[in-house]
Amino acid sequence: RAELQVSTQTQSLISVQENLRNQEEAFNILLGLQADEKVELVDELVYQPEKLDASNSISTALENRPDYKIAKLRVEDLERQLKIKLRDKLPSVDLSGSYTVSQTDPTLSKSWNLSSDDWRVGLVARYTFPATSEQVSYAQTNIALINEKRSLEELRENIVHQVDLHPQPAQDPQAPERGQAKDADY
Repeated sequence: RAELQVSTQTQSLISVQENLRNQEEAFNILLGLQADEKVELVDELVYQPEKLDASNSISTALENRPDYKIAKLRVEDLERQLKIKLRDKLPSVDLSGSYTVSQTDPTLSKSWNLSSDDWRVGLVARYTFPATSEQVSYAQTNIALINEKRSLEELRENIVHQVDLHPQPAQDPQAPERGQAKDADY
């Protein structure tokens, strides 16, 4: 039974070593080196915790979230649509005018002496009565805008909640956690 466990563990060790070699080759290729080139770390990373500013973190999150950008664009689009719908609701006024000069003398001898002037002015106004399709369309767009603004605000609050409002500096991975001794002797 012990020999079976040793055999299983040996096989696992060989598999892990092969996986390590594959990962090292992939890392070298990523760095632009030859796959079989040996890479050695010559310096040790120094851990320096960095204090995060909550407002900068929130603004960065809001600027970089594609779902938030799309929601803002939808609100802007609905606001433009609402302005168009409001314009369509307003009365339409058309003004036209004309001026006509005519001659009453049947002979052409005094063709440059025109005897009468005729002025015409026309004014046409169209008003959309309540409960027409324009007003219904305006109301539907307004409701959609209100809902989209509410969704945008909920998304913003969710993003702010996701960004920790009380950022804690990252802990040194070498430092012991609270309540634990660095070197425990049992």
